Amino acid sequence: MAALRESHQVFEYVDIITNAHQTIRLHVTTGTVTADRSAQFRRTATLTCFDPDGTLVPQDAKAALTPFGTEMRPYKGIVYTDGTTEVYPLGVYRLSEVDIVEANPLNATRISINITAYDRSRTISRDKFLTTYTIPAGTLITTAFQQLVYRTFPNAQFDIVSSELVTPYILTYAVGDDPWQACMDLATSVGCQAYFNTDGWAILAPPADVNALSAPSWDYIEGSGCTMTDIEAIYTDDPGYNGVIVIGASPGTGLPPIQGIAWDTDPASPTYYLGPYGQVPQLVNDSTITTVAQANAVAYGLLNAQLGFTTQTDITCWTNPAIEVDDVIQVERQPVSATGLYVCDALTVPMGSATTGTPAGMNSQTVTLRQKRS
Repeated sequence: MAALRESHQVFEYVDIITNAHQTIRLHVTTGTVTADRSAQFRRTATLTCFDPDGTLVPQDAKAALTPFGTEMRPYKGIVYTDGTTEVYPLGVYRLSEVDIVEANPLNATRISINITAYDRSRTISRDKFLTTYTIPAGTLITTAFQQLVYRTFPNAQFDIVSSELVTPYILTYAVGDDPWQACMDLATSVGCQAYFNTDGWAILAPPADVNALSAPSWDYIEGSGCTMTDIEAIYTDDPGYNGVIVIGASPGTGLPPIQGIAWDTDPASPTYYLGPYGQVPQLVNDSTITTVAQANAVAYGLLNAQLGFTTQTDITCWTNPAIEVDDVIQVERQPVSATGLYVCDALTVPMGSATTGTPAGMNSQTVTLRQKRS
């Protein structure tokens, strides 16, 4: 991390893992890896590689570089002054589309291979229920989440929040329903997010609490050692929620449904719910919620995922491949009044083996940040 702040050279590579567990290293010329907390599939990758000796171009649909089970793992890092290298994983992706392009065959122009890939959540989403799928009443939510992931990835690894919450009744999914949507719904019912991390693990964890941020894992502070090249401060009221109302199940015949409410109660916040901003709630209906305590916990967790969107900062900077969504970032840039602690909501990482060995200043990423409330 210290070396990333100094003049250094970029190092990266992309490995293709075939169904036969063979590893093929790609010659990538350009591309982007994207992570976005609000996306259904958190991580996506679009890469262009070339085939120097004709061995990468698929001969048929069963070839290695086809979207029929092949996975891709990009890595990015630096070259140290002694020539050694260090990289950070950027995710595990399942190939979705492979486009073979020969731009000018008469001039023997080399062939380009364009790849689009998504993290493992999309594979789960496409693995639709073929029969009615049920989760018994009293099943731990965390266990139900694991079982859904195991349907598609029997050897999946997990990092899961500790929770004693259980399904209040039998959950039933019809033929053709989306298992990943079921995973995300289960996550919401315990105030969490569901996604896959850069190592390909399935994660069930609460969103970063923007009002209780930990020490920053990285910073962009003007002056010596700052890797920021451009900054844009954006003030917006979209989506602008400053409250969450969760409506759960009815506790009994003729009784109103369980309800949980969380508001931005900080008088110093620009979106304070009793201030001039007004009340702009997000409404969530979840019949698996059966207690007021559970409804309030879910409302609070979802509110933490919304607060701060009214103050967004987009930064262009030297690439730090170790930054991840939900990381805490400190920013200090007085001319645009960007100062304080932020949460990373989205980021892009440029890729391309042509950049290996180039100066860090020629290889920039973008980072979208959400500010702490007060």
